[in-house]
Amino acid sequence: MVRRLHFASLCLASLCVTTSTGAPAAIMESTPAGRTDIEQAVTAALGKDVLIADDALTKSSLLTIERRIPRTIEGRIGSGRILDPPETFQLVLEGDQCILVHDRTGESYPLENARCRVSPNGKDSAPPSYENR
Repeated sequence: MVRRLHFASLCLASLCVTTSTGAPAAIMESTPAGRTDIEQAVTAALGKDVLIADDALTKSSLLTIERRIPRTIEGRIGSGRILDPPETFQLVLEGDQCILVHDRTGESYPLENARCRVSPNGKDSAPPSYENR
């Protein structure tokens, strides 16, 4: 019981929820505050800064974050392959709250400054890709 309470307090402190049953959603209008919410949620989920496009989650409920391609000191693409799969997130609408769900962990992050609508495409739409900074 103590462990559950400790986990719940950590989740409340980071504004995450562990389950989500909302409908796939898309951002109605991209705003700087809404993009900041998305960036902060993804950064909290991955522990790394990310670069989010201005139109992120406006056409699809899915967001894919790919690992950055390693480069040499001279700026050329380094050798080797990235074997880790990209991280994916889905935007859902629960009531009037936009929530970003990390697919791998199931953790959910409410987006306070974003306005969403139910996505007509749902999860079937191919999302754009973005890289870690």
